[in-house]
Amino acid sequence: MTISVGELVQTKSLQGMQTMFSQISGRYDHFNRLATFFQDGAWRDQLVRAADLRPGMAVLDVGAGTGEVARRLSRAVTPAGSVVGLDPCALMVEVARRKPDVAGATNLSWVMGQGEHLPFAAGQFDRVTMAFVLRDVPDLNAVLTELRRVLKPGGRLVILETGTPASSLWRLGHHWYLRRVVPLVGWAVSGLRWPFLYFDQSVRTFADPTQVVALLEGVGFAAPSYHAIMGGVVGLYRGEKTT
Repeated sequence: MTISVGELVQTKSLQGMQTMFSQISGRYDHFNRLATFFQDGAWRDQLVRAADLRPGMAVLDVGAGTGEVARRLSRAVTPAGSVVGLDPCALMVEVARRKPDVAGATNLSWVMGQGEHLPFAAGQFDRVTMAFVLRDVPDLNAVLTELRRVLKPGGRLVILETGTPASSLWRLGHHWYLRRVVPLVGWAVSGLRWPFLYFDQSVRTFADPTQVVALLEGVGFAAPSYHAIMGGVVGLYRGEKTT
């Protein structure tokens, strides 16, 4: 099934997202490795470091997908802690569950759900993380409000997201890469092109860092911040829940 890329970019519908990620779930990790020149793992490591995790913490990873962040979180909090991976796509979670270090993690559990309606009590988690998901949600305010709600006072949100470089020359080259190369890489690893056309358009139409920081502040996060990686190709957002 192929759906309208333009429509999906506009609506970010749950059904559309489930269809897209279901179709590429088995090759998603391979695509990420190749399309990022094997940098995606290092970026996720930066997210985990920014979370400043300690043994025994309770962590929620929203949009956990194939578990690449969740498995890192699981190791960082040790068996004394707990990690919940939440995702709306069953096939992505199934890929995660088959990974040996995920299958063997006693402190890692999975829940099907959406960021806009988290099935958790208020103040349940010490940390909430999200990697390469924020640009795929239809209502940023609703999601960020929910992420803050489930954090404990003193908790921290860390978001890793693809972005657009600030340098005009770097931005031009990045957009060319997204438009011309990424769909070819996606087609080579999955046999599909349309999901990676969505990837290009979703990155280029996503809110800029100043807007995201303002949204974080607007829903109540204290000291929201942004750290550019590779000139802004990827960025780390952070916010604290003080009360």
